[in-house]
Amino acid sequence: MIARWNEEKPRQGKNGERWNFTYWHLVWTSDRTKSAQRLFFWSEKKSECGVVILPPGKTMHYSRIRSLMEKLVADHELRRKYQRDIDFPLERHYAEYGAFPEERPVELQQSDAL
Repeated sequence: MIARWNEEKPRQGKNGERWNFTYWHLVWTSDRTKSAQRLFFWSEKKSECGVVILPPGKTMHYSRIRSLMEKLVADHELRRKYQRDIDFPLERHYAEYGAFPEERPVELQQSDAL
């Protein structure tokens, strides 16, 4: 498994608020090569934060990730769609695939609900 963390340059919205992004990408091979991506975002004061999770089969080229960052800065409703509390430092809490419930196999999600 190869995991990459990229801290992106902050972006500023029209209202002057600064947004921070960290991009995580994991590639692994079992029976075939698979990859997953996450785009973490948070406001300068960390009052609003979230993560866009792209599981295997839903990943996108990095140029589209950069475009998604710009859209998240500009669109409050889009940010709300992906809003979630996140813990810092990200590398400590979210280094492994499966850190979020929706990344776990269905069987594990069902056993968590019991």
